[in-house]
Amino acid sequence: MLGSAGGNTTGLDHPALILPDADLDVHVPCDQQLTNSRLEPGGHDNKVIPPLLATRRVRLRPPSPVDLPALYAIATSDEVFWRWRYGGAIPTYEVFCSSFVAGVLTQFTVCTPSDNEILGLVVAYNADIANSTGYVAVMMHPNVLRTGIGIEAMYLFLIYLFKTWDFHKLYFEVLEYNVGHFASGIGRYFHEEGCYRDHHYYDGKRWRQYVFGLYRDEFISHPTVRRYERHLIVQADLDSKSYPGMDSMDTMSSRPVCDNMT
Repeated sequence: MLGSAGGNTTGLDHPALILPDADLDVHVPCDQQLTNSRLEPGGHDNKVIPPLLATRRVRLRPPSPVDLPALYAIATSDEVFWRWRYGGAIPTYEVFCSSFVAGVLTQFTVCTPSDNEILGLVVAYNADIANSTGYVAVMMHPNVLRTGIGIEAMYLFLIYLFKTWDFHKLYFEVLEYNVGHFASGIGRYFHEEGCYRDHHYYDGKRWRQYVFGLYRDEFISHPTVRRYERHLIVQADLDSKSYPGMDSMDTMSSRPVCDNMT
């Protein structure tokens, strides 16, 4: 879990956007490379194209009421409930449903494109539109840990957020005992913005909660992100009819992107 929707404490099971460049197995043929990325400042296109919200392995779609039982099961599973927004408390299903949209700017159910199996949720919340900031959280099913699916979902979601809103910076709230999982991303993608000392109690100890910032200009200009986003566009253009409402690209190799990541 990355971030905490609703402002409560959470942990980090699958740090997103922390992979070294070499771990993103993306190859775009030279004759298919684009001169302007959809995220590039000053980029131009002859047509307005809907945001890309799917790969061959994962799809982002608006949540529906029928998704709530599956999402509740993930949020209250043994591996997740103590890391997600409720910080160890188990809400009733009714409370979960009534608070589902509290403070949320936008969110998507993460599912498989072929059979619509629900894999998790990505959320943007506590948005400050006047100052162009917001918070991001992700919750994924334990069965997809260390598969790269969580990373794909987060990449799609962040690209969508920066394409749709003029966010200057997005925040992630991360507990101290999870920081080590994405140490390689600190300074590359994430910058420490604040620290709450002795903020969260767990297992006999009080832990710090960090707030990390992801800056728009750094994110959209990072070589890994640019290469990934260009690959999305190329594959969407080449194979856009293979599945309704999605591009059908293979964003990464079949191997896990990183051994300790989803």
